[in-house]
Amino acid sequence: MSWNGSFSYLKGKGTVETGAAFYIGDYASVHEPSVSYTVSMLKASYSTDNKGVASVNNKGYVTAKKPGSAKIKIKCKGKSLVCTLTVVETGSFETKSAYKKLEKAVKPIEKNMPSKITTNNGFRFAKIKNKYKEVAESVEFDITDDGFIAIGESYADLVPTNMLAVPKAGRIHTLERKLNRYAESISPFSTTSSKVLKIASVSANANKATITLERAASKEQVIAAMISSGIPPENNKAYFRIYIFSKRKPQIISGLACIKAGSRTITVIPRNYDSKKEKYVKVKLKKNTTYRLESINDWTQGKTFKI
Repeated sequence: MSWNGSFSYLKGKGTVETGAAFYIGDYASVHEPSVSYTVSMLKASYSTDNKGVASVNNKGYVTAKKPGSAKIKIKCKGKSLVCTLTVVETGSFETKSAYKKLEKAVKPIEKNMPSKITTNNGFRFAKIKNKYKEVAESVEFDITDDGFIAIGESYADLVPTNMLAVPKAGRIHTLERKLNRYAESISPFSTTSSKVLKIASVSANANKATITLERAASKEQVIAAMISSGIPPENNKAYFRIYIFSKRKPQIISGLACIKAGSRTITVIPRNYDSKKEKYVKVKLKKNTTYRLESINDWTQGKTFKI
């Protein structure tokens, strides 16, 4: 068991204002072979050495009551972690619009945290996560995506302070882990999974490559692909990155692939990032050139195709 997110960098030390409340288990992870969970997803016990300063209930919900210091202890799967929490007066932190934006963005996660991800709610919660990440990225120079005030003279120097200005932002860690657990269990791109979508053939013209699968993708597999990719989702359709290598001369193309529920084909649009235009632009594939595909977990098995 270890701290995750900004708490990992801060080694379990944080400062909150009086009245702040959050799930401490969102900031702690339990690691098992090839799998990790936040403690909020597991059975655990919680205690505090100073209830007057900060209380904690049996779900790990911490409430900062008055200025002072308290040690919050987590026990899970035979391991322990201690958070040293400092509580300061309300209004001690500078008020910034960035903090308000992140606070507003986390509310749909806070209010609707699912007990588990299913086929029925997978698309919805992936969209909620992506929308939250968009807001977090837009304000990241002022605050981390899990709620800690950040400082630095430039973006490259940016580091989190121990001031937790948006405590419930830690909910993003638990939602992400829940989404990942669902995706991993039915990943269409895992070569060790019985759910893997095997490639039957690949054909292409100058503008696109078409991967034909041995069987149609299910809705569950599309949700898993969409969660794994991190690219904004659409209902029954997911986008993910796929790489196209030219064998004639060293060239790597970052293609955009689209997979749909109920379809046996995956369309790949060749494109690369144009630093001058600051966006991806389409790339033409050349005749009489052999190309090779590579993707998540080497799922494509180095499949080759020719225009």
